[in-house]
Amino acid sequence: MFAESEKGRQQLAIKRTVGESILKFGYCIYIDDVDTQMYPEQGPVWDWLKNNREKILERTGANYKGNGSGTLRLTPEESLVDLKKIFDATGASQRFEIIEKYSEEKAKQLGIPFGKGKDNEYFESVYEGGIEDE
Repeated sequence: MFAESEKGRQQLAIKRTVGESILKFGYCIYIDDVDTQMYPEQGPVWDWLKNNREKILERTGANYKGNGSGTLRLTPEESLVDLKKIFDATGASQRFEIIEKYSEEKAKQLGIPFGKGKDNEYFESVYEGGIEDE
């Protein structure tokens, strides 16, 4: 039923942004993955931050892409594997599959191209809330 409402369809956007970031980086939002075209509210400040991140993050004491503890550190591969196991055990991985399956079906029903990742018409439409309820 989630695919039958605008807000329900936006689960695909949450899954592909926050959910996949957690599994890929170990963070809900990771500086390298923030696209200011998708998040215009971040504006030029985030563009500047991303362009100067190594120098800025060093000054703030972050451990950017470093091993060990600290903000924005590399998440060890074993921890990413554990996160995936948690997603599997709690049903989140299965939920992700359901979101993808029914989102693709809805896209076909609406005649909107569907693809992986964030660079496709259906994703962009649900992200922006541009698909009207039928």
